Amino acid sequence: DSMTKQWIKPHHRVNLNLAFVAWKAGPIWFEVREQLQTTFYSNSVNKYESRNPELILRSRLTLYFHHLFHWRLVPYVLFQLNNSLNSPAVVANYMDETLSTDNYITRYRAGIGLDYNINSKHSIRIYYYFDYDRSKVISYNNISGNLESYKMNNQMRHIFGIRYYFQL
Repeated sequence: DSMTKQWIKPHHRVNLNLAFVAWKAGPIWFEVREQLQTTFYSNSVNKYESRNPELILRSRLTLYFHHLFHWRLVPYVLFQLNNSLNSPAVVANYMDETLSTDNYITRYRAGIGLDYNINSKHSIRIYYYFDYDRSKVISYNNISGNLESYKMNNQMRHIFGIRYYFQL
């Protein structure tokens, strides 16, 4: 299972976030978040199969509905796109061709949730996200450089979760 393989790969991440409320219309708030995610892998990586570091731009739009039910309950909907910024292009033989990139949308995510504000420093979030992952899986013969396999890894997941937030 490719998802299990992703979890067991040793890696380190650095994220840069920019989030702001773009617009308020009464109880409806539009929040935009851009996140540049850089992942460094500590195992050896063929740069024609995957990049090291891997760069992904995660763009998210969230609509919050304040004060619709109760002042402590805030329902929301979100939509997120993950864009690969340096994914390797597929080539017939990497020894004969130069390295180039093929940027594409790697993940779509849509979700609904409910924030419950216990007080000004504590809150609980309950959510459901639908996640569609479409990452590339490229494999080359390391001796000849010939392309052995290429496929789009199309996986759909249903994510249910509960988060607890607190401020110090």
